[in-house]
Parts: sequence; C-alpha cells; structure tokens
Amino acid sequence: MRSPAPPCNMRAKGRGGSMSQKLCTEPRILDQDDFYARLIKLHEGLSSDESNSLNCKLILLMANHIGDREVLYEVLDVVRNYRPQK
Repeated sequence: MRSPAPPCNMRAKGRGGSMSQKLCTEPRILDQDDFYARLIKLHEGLSSDESNSLNCKLILLMANHIGDREVLYEVLDVVRNYRPQK
C-alpha cells in the first residue's frame, strides 16, 4: 500500500482563521516517472490544437479540485518562472 504524499506547510488565511494550504513546490507525487509517462501517453495521437485543449481541460479540472483562490493566484504568480528543485 502506498503512503499518502506528505502534507504541505499550512498557513492561516483571512480573519476567519480558517486554514489554507500553501502552494507546494516540493515533489509530492509518488511514482513521478509513472505519472509523467501517463501524462505524455495522454497526448499521443493528438494534434497540437487537441493537445492544447486537453491541457486546458486538465488545468481547469485541477484548479477546480484545489478550489482555493489564494492558492490558485499564487500558482499564476509563480508558474511562469517556476523551476523544480532537483
């Protein structure tokens, strides 16, 4: 059985004191190579337009799953210059 990914650092947000997950940039995906291979396979046989459309759907679905606007805005702020740590 696989263990769950480690939690991200948490931070308090807003006056209500509810907790929000901070954007995680450290590796958390178990079997990263397998996930990458499945992601690449998902695009096989697609035109550039179809592949771009698939990426948009994937992004919107993941953004909906995250649901926290503060985290999503943080993603938008850092994604252009993001370089994963090796």
